[in-house]
Amino acid sequence: MQGSERKNTKEKKKGLGKLNRGETNSFIPLFREPSSVEKIFGDFEREQQRVAFRPPTPDEQPKTPPFVPPRVASPRVGSPRAASPRSSSPRAPSPRALSPRAPPPRAPPPPRAPPPRAPPPRAPSPSTFHQHKEISYRPEPTLRNHHASATKIQAVYRGYMARRSFRALKGLVRLQGVVRGQNVKRQTMNAMKYMQLSVRVQSQIQSRRIQMLENQARHQVQNKYDKDVESTFGKWNLSQQSETANNEEWDDSLLTKEEVEARLQKKVEAVMKRERAMAYAYSNQVFFLH
Repeated sequence: MQGSERKNTKEKKKGLGKLNRGETNSFIPLFREPSSVEKIFGDFEREQQRVAFRPPTPDEQPKTPPFVPPRVASPRVGSPRAASPRSSSPRAPSPRALSPRAPPPRAPPPPRAPPPRAPPPRAPSPSTFHQHKEISYRPEPTLRNHHASATKIQAVYRGYMARRSFRALKGLVRLQGVVRGQNVKRQTMNAMKYMQLSVRVQSQIQSRRIQMLENQARHQVQNKYDKDVESTFGKWNLSQQSETANNEEWDDSLLTKEEVEARLQKKVEAVMKRERAMAYAYSNQVFFLH
């Protein structure tokens, strides 16, 4: 009895860190056998997944395969605790089985018929879609296609040339409209008036210049003849003085001194008039020649 009690106390001390149903207080999670509730939830999840991933019937399948593969969520894998059996754990059998205490009675799980399992539909891998690429063959262009393309090119070019010529014609019409407008007419009338005034002023300036040149030439000729007359009159006076000097000895005329001086004065005036008349005639002749 004492030996059995010692064994029981040792077993109690050894089993202090253990919990019911093979659980321990350690931080490392160990595999354990799933309970009946967990089994029920696992069966329910598998049934829901089977309903969600039911393969479509031939009537529901689309006629043309889509180019982009649909994104299918990967089926959820059950917890490793539920999948791993208890026998696979490396743990040694619990020493409670050797203890004289009887384990608490467990309620047996309700019997449940397993539903028929269908293999889950496999999501098509993306590599299969990349293998089936649509290859479109381009047919060779025929003579009719060549003619149609040439006709299109010619039509486009003719349209471009027509638009270009129409743009130039539009600019010409606009220019003609501007030229024939009232503003242009008014400007041309003012320009003609100003041109007439400028021509009149220029003609007056030119006539004045010609008159000034003629007067200048006439004055030059008059001065020249005056100088000639003065020179001739001076020569005549010198000759008369020389004659009088030579004839100082005797004057046999019956005229008085005043009469002789009056005759000499008349002769000088006659010579001066003749020279002036000749100078005037020469100046008029030069004017008519120009």
